[in-house]
Amino acid sequence: MIKGLEGDVVMLVNRHPFIKNSVREELNVAMGQPRYAQNRGRYVNLIDSKLKNGNYSDKTDTHYETSCILRKSGDLVDRIGEDWYEDIKKTGPECQISFPFVYQKYKDNIRPLPVYYGRNN
Repeated sequence: MIKGLEGDVVMLVNRHPFIKNSVREELNVAMGQPRYAQNRGRYVNLIDSKLKNGNYSDKTDTHYETSCILRKSGDLVDRIGEDWYEDIKKTGPECQISFPFVYQKYKDNIRPLPVYYGRNN
């Protein structure tokens, strides 16, 4: 068993190295890359629609970088992935913009990795 993947936790994800807790900050950073900027309207529409329904917030207690994810196999992790993919299909390739909403929905099932696995390791 991997430390952290116990109980109801089915995903461990990297904490973002510099974005602390804002979906809109993620959007602003992503717009510096042309492949994401071309879909800006789609990202804004997703964010606005999620915030409008009142079940989600722009702020989270942890902001994740989805470069490294450990998953525990099973129906719940499949459902999380399917929900996330539905948002990705609506917006484009910058999956980190939609992940905070997935995290808010499945907060009891997603935790940060105990160590950062990124470009500087």
